[in-house]
Amino acid sequence: MSSEEETDYMKRFLFVISVLFFILFTTTSYSQNTSNDEESSGLQFKSLTHAIGFYNLEKLKGKTGLSVSFQATFEINDHLLASSFAVGFGVSNEDDILKNLIHSFVDINVLYGREFEILDNLYVDIFTGVGYLEQTKLKNNNQGVSLNIPVRAKLMFAVSNRIKLGALSQFNFNSKNEISMYQFFVQIEL
Repeated sequence: MSSEEETDYMKRFLFVISVLFFILFTTTSYSQNTSNDEESSGLQFKSLTHAIGFYNLEKLKGKTGLSVSFQATFEINDHLLASSFAVGFGVSNEDDILKNLIHSFVDINVLYGREFEILDNLYVDIFTGVGYLEQTKLKNNNQGVSLNIPVRAKLMFAVSNRIKLGALSQFNFNSKNEISMYQFFVQIEL
């Protein structure tokens, strides 16, 4: 097996593992919530977050686009475990559209974090983890699949017991092209 084939195999393996973690966290948490009392100290399904915003590519200045993300968060004691999925599409100018140089990415992560209440009804969530990132159609050779180390911060205001509104920022460290995302979100507490 050549080194290129080994790299391709490893990238596919990371993708499959990330998807499996996403499915495992979601189904395990849901099944535990439906069968256990609320007083349980085990893994509990906490919230779903849906966000929309924009992203920037760090190596290609001026390249931005639309991004959408989803996050399922689970709680065990005061610790948060989450799985997130994000996609983005963008162009920097009309010439890129004519040349069919639309950048896109898919980002799947498993995250660990904590939530802090900084004022009444004002919260901050901080997450980091590991994941899979695939980018396509870049002008240079920085396209493809890579291991992703995301750092995510969410600032949110509780408008009710079950709904929080806020803004999030995420920076993706990877070997291809770092991506920073800035989004507004709705979080539904379960």
